[in-house]
Amino acid sequence: MKAHLSGFTLVELVMVLVLLGVLSAIGSSLFSRPDSFSALSARDQLQAMVLLAQQRALANVSASPVILTVEQTSDEWLFNLSQGAVLFKERQAPRHNAALSLNGSAFTNGQSSSFTFASDTSVGSTHQFIFTSENTHPLCLAASGFAYPATCQP
Repeated sequence: MKAHLSGFTLVELVMVLVLLGVLSAIGSSLFSRPDSFSALSARDQLQAMVLLAQQRALANVSASPVILTVEQTSDEWLFNLSQGAVLFKERQAPRHNAALSLNGSAFTNGQSSSFTFASDTSVGSTHQFIFTSENTHPLCLAASGFAYPATCQP
């Protein structure tokens, strides 16, 4: 009786190596140009901070307002969440030559904007954030306080 040996053929091994090469070339482009990834990362950080602000506003047992502040410095964006006089959470996102505009106006270094969340999570009016690097990454903060990664609808 002859034992049946199984293994990979040379064609299968070459195909796996070619596929790994293509995937590594695509993946390395994100790390070789951090500016293309920083705008997307900053948009996601802001969306997470809005969700946290909603949760704090809904669970607000004190009558203190929940305030989300977005600030731009020369090398990063700062997202601060405070309730009353207490800074609850702070996040930073590197800029790497990316830009931010709010409702059609470009943010400048040192500029900040604050958004107050009511107990029903509403923020009063709709705000359009656009993070731009090689690609454009919009974020809409609806008047209801809900944030979604798209252009605001009229």
